[in-house]
Amino acid sequence: MSEKIRAHLRLVEELSEDGERELRSFNVAIVICGHSILNRAIADSMIFSVLEVRHRQQQLSGAMSEMLKSLRVIERAQAEVSQPHHRNMKDPKYHNHSFILDNDIMNIMISQTHILINLCN
Repeated sequence: MSEKIRAHLRLVEELSEDGERELRSFNVAIVICGHSILNRAIADSMIFSVLEVRHRQQQLSGAMSEMLKSLRVIERAQAEVSQPHHRNMKDPKYHNHSFILDNDIMNIMISQTHILINLCN
């Protein structure tokens, strides 16, 4: 394999922040590899690998975004519960309300953590 092809393949393996550089590098690598079946298969598998990584990054980003939305909802709910009119435990409407909220918070955090762990695997 020529040094020029190796240099392009090294570029392909590096993930850039915006994802544009590796796609351009892939295109160059495919053109350089030409019609050689082995080289084409290598280039194709590398393209698939980087696209898979990008897909996982997008999934992870989406899951983190959802987690942040959940946390904002939780913060608003906690702020509402901590208001003086919610502290009247004799009122059945608010009895054990903060305990239920704490369980909801825990369940949301556990499910979001499982999503993130699954995406990272």
